[in-house]
Amino acid sequence: MVYHEPKQILIVHDGLFEKEQYNTFVDMLKEHLRDVEQPKEKPDDEPKKEAVVEVVESEEGAVAKAKEKHIDTVIFISVAMLNAARRLRSQFPRLTVLVLAGRSAEGEPYLIPKQLLNSAAIEQLIKVATL
Repeated sequence: MVYHEPKQILIVHDGLFEKEQYNTFVDMLKEHLRDVEQPKEKPDDEPKKEAVVEVVESEEGAVAKAKEKHIDTVIFISVAMLNAARRLRSQFPRLTVLVLAGRSAEGEPYLIPKQLLNSAAIEQLIKVATL
């Protein structure tokens, strides 16, 4: 593996409910993403971070960051932000935009990128199928 610059990730801390209701989830997501390390070229190499994670408070905050610096991925934490995610993706077509949803959008199926699936995620599909 060859070292690469860490991915620049934004988490949009906004949704249908009060921000305080998302705090624990946002903190957990941010910490997990920050803990991911790139594979080492040699066993004794120093670990290198896979991502730099920043939290913004709104769609407008995400747009402002995307205009001021290179961003790889924006993660919305609520299906209520689906239209905001669509607008952002339309404005920045090369940006990866993810919406983490506790439920499907009204009348919409869940969309799950195949790249995110591993054996543990596939097992979780059974649980999601009962929502």
